Amino acid sequence: MVKPDYDPVRDAVSEAEIGSGGWLQIANFIVSGLLITASSVAVAKAVNRWTGVLVALVGAGLALAGVFVSDPVPTDQATWHGTIHNIVGTISSAALIIACFVAARWQATASWRWYSVAVGVTMPVAFVVALVDTEALGRACPLPGGPET
Repeated sequence: MVKPDYDPVRDAVSEAEIGSGGWLQIANFIVSGLLITASSVAVAKAVNRWTGVLVALVGAGLALAGVFVSDPVPTDQATWHGTIHNIVGTISSAALIIACFVAARWQATASWRWYSVAVGVTMPVAFVVALVDTEALGRACPLPGGPET
């Protein structure tokens, strides 16, 4: 349903928005973003206000990433909607990382703090690994039925 040469290990998830089946990923981003935004109310009550605000920012960014469709990668010419997609996606990802550390600071249990910090550290590392060499990652972890199997 997604673009014919889409590989979930090699390509960014946003590239699944492109093509005739892209509506499915667009809907996924919008619905997921709205649900995450709605959950931020409970997060604000259960954890703290600032974690709730950051989670709302994550959800809003995800929903907007669905509204403003990504450009194909690589591209020589960025479109206005692709640029907005990249901006809201970056803000959303940064807000999620920051939310992990804010939650770790304000929650009382040691296991919650450890988990929040671990996720907050792991996420940017995973982003860097994905940016550096997705082809090598695809060879190291081939998907069943994918091009490497």
